[in-house]
Amino acid sequence: VTTGVSALEPGVAQGKCRGWIDSPNDGDTVGPRIAVHGGARDVPPGHHLWIAHRVNPGGLFWPKDAEITLAQKGYFDTYLYENGSSHRLYVMLLLVTAAVSADFDRWIGEGSRTGHYPGLGPSPDSYVVLASVCLQYNPSQDT
Repeated sequence: VTTGVSALEPGVAQGKCRGWIDSPNDGDTVGPRIAVHGGARDVPPGHHLWIAHRVNPGGLFWPKDAEITLAQKGYFDTYLYENGSSHRLYVMLLLVTAAVSADFDRWIGEGSRTGHYPGLGPSPDSYVVLASVCLQYNPSQDT
């Protein structure tokens, strides 16, 4: 059986690269400001890390602010700011190619310019979800 090779080669990327989200934890209730802590190891050359969120598993997603930069020991700390109406969020750590990272940068720039941030539905072979947590969103929660 021959399989096609995707832009990311997910099996290869996942095999070498590991990522995790230490907090928040699955099931936590969060408010509009969400502190996300985690890390990654063995990020392949030419690939980038992003935090994004989804409202529905497998649905559209929204990249958050900027590419993740790892500290010297492979950890990151970042904040997400959310103002949506969904009561559930799936926060994901994504591994993407340089081209997808550039697309995310352009999308954020356009959103900043217009105030319009439509959800993205990139091809499933253009990213790998390294880690994901499902959170309960309460806009009045102070986090």
